[in-house]
Amino acid sequence: MIQGKAGQKVTLELKNEGKVEHSFTIDSQGIDKTLSPSEDAKVTVTIPASGSVSFYCKFHKSSGMAGALAVEGQGAGGSMPGSGGATTNNTTTGSYKGY
Repeated sequence: MIQGKAGQKVTLELKNEGKVEHSFTIDSQGIDKTLSPSEDAKVTVTIPASGSVSFYCKFHKSSGMAGALAVEGQGAGGSMPGSGGATTNNTTTGSYKGY
């Protein structure tokens, strides 16, 4: 779960530390970034006005590689399996591990 203020733009630093291809996909925001093993990328997402918006890896969603962007205080909890993330100054870092 990545939380922020309603409408806030957040830059995510993605790093694929796995041995297979992964994606960071948010259908409702038109984001579909594919990362090869050892590849880094940045994407800018928008925290929804209310509730939450799902993100996932299109290759491993059925294995539980998914999460959500949510307004602070409105999230349902949870995390993206294999990710280590921390939010600081509108930048969230995370990595895909174990796949």
